[in-house]
Amino acid sequence: MKSRQLKKCIHTFIAALCLALLLISRKSMNAAYKIKKTENRILEAIVCIDAPGSKGQGFQAQYLMLNRGIFGKNLTLWFTEEMQEEIYKYSEQVKGEFLEVQNEESIFPPELIKAIEEILYQSFDASLKKISWEDIQKSIYFNVTKEFNADKFELDMDQMKSLFPELEKSEIEITNKFDAYKLVSGTENCVNMFHFQMASDQDNYVIVESSGGSNGAIVVELTKRENGEFITISSFETQNEGYGRVIQYGGEFYYVFAEYNYNLKTDDGIRIHRLGENAAEENLLIKYLPYNYIWENAYMTAEGSCLSTYLDNIKDDITSDRYMENGLSKDIAVFCGDEEEDAEFKVPGVDEVYFGSNYYKIDFANIGVPVYMRKSNFIPSNYRTVWQFKCRFFLQDLENDCVCELERLEIGAEAIPPASNRPNLVQMWFKEIEGKVYTLCLYHVFDYNYVFCAYVLDGNQIERIRTDILSPQRAFILTEGEKFFSG
Repeated sequence: MKSRQLKKCIHTFIAALCLALLLISRKSMNAAYKIKKTENRILEAIVCIDAPGSKGQGFQAQYLMLNRGIFGKNLTLWFTEEMQEEIYKYSEQVKGEFLEVQNEESIFPPELIKAIEEILYQSFDASLKKISWEDIQKSIYFNVTKEFNADKFELDMDQMKSLFPELEKSEIEITNKFDAYKLVSGTENCVNMFHFQMASDQDNYVIVESSGGSNGAIVVELTKRENGEFITISSFETQNEGYGRVIQYGGEFYYVFAEYNYNLKTDDGIRIHRLGENAAEENLLIKYLPYNYIWENAYMTAEGSCLSTYLDNIKDDITSDRYMENGLSKDIAVFCGDEEEDAEFKVPGVDEVYFGSNYYKIDFANIGVPVYMRKSNFIPSNYRTVWQFKCRFFLQDLENDCVCELERLEIGAEAIPPASNRPNLVQMWFKEIEGKVYTLCLYHVFDYNYVFCAYVLDGNQIERIRTDILSPQRAFILTEGEKFFSG
């Protein structure tokens, strides 16, 4: 009797579980885009779903097999601390020897230019990508600028109270130096203040203010203090805050800051402004940029070797400014392989979001069914996000004459913040060799280092078959007199 009751309970539980799965399937399928038939017809067909992992099944089985996070975080489990260290060591090995670059007509002292170049050469970006403020202050950037009296000019709380006695009498609560900056400067956006004397009878201050916009631009104002007022001498904008500091060299004062690559948010340059009446125009940007990429294989299965000849043929193309951010890129294009463009394929409600008709299709899961995709690049327009690859996937149901979006397969649905400490997918394309389709991915990892990975999908199974490190040989690029304007 008890045995029959137990079996009955088990059967009831299984029936309830099946019903729950059915409801979940129906909810997913509600994302289907109609072309001619109604969604109800698709939903009714889901009842007939058999083993979703089997090849050769109908549309519903294919939909369930593909509509999952195949291209999610599990695809980058190779990015371990050991792998990061290997990439860093390789990048140091291939970047090249220190080769000083000078501009003979520059208004900036050659010795100062060389000192800045030495900062950039010594793993500049990595030294600033620290978690704690204490570690950041130990970086090569802070150590060298300290030699140019930077610490002397930056105002702490005690110095603010000494220079501005009225702070002691303020009715507004002042808990730190930033509160003092805002009160003295008269602006809520003030993030830093520096004090120095350009002449013996002159009291000078540099006031650094956030523009308040999402682009992260900064306004730097050189002033002199007269009769309790700040008199503006000159002002200029900078792309980002970049640990801006005032330094002194050879009797002149300069404002320096770390300028980053806006797409990657990686620190790749230092800009110097000579402080004076023409500070906006009198500036020099020194960047340490890639001019060639060296590939190093880090992992490969026997099957992965089949891609070697193909990769040799596309290396120059995929690492060019057209498809990869090398510091000089303008409009980065989406790289395509053997995926076929289908100008006739349309998805109502999606086409209006994009310009042009650039759907592509290929059987990347190797199940005999093409998947349609809408590939695009996300190019950031603010300081909170970075360049990333985006793609939406669709499956066509020919029997019911409709298209369903594979929502869980989507790539890049959420923007990626800077310094996320994980590989960032920036290109994906596909290559067919001897009837099998390979999924090829390019990841940005840190600084100007990238990693290429090749995967093969076989229905429900996915295997990484190859990983290559791409690290650049680099050179200094000097640009003088370029005036930044945030627009």
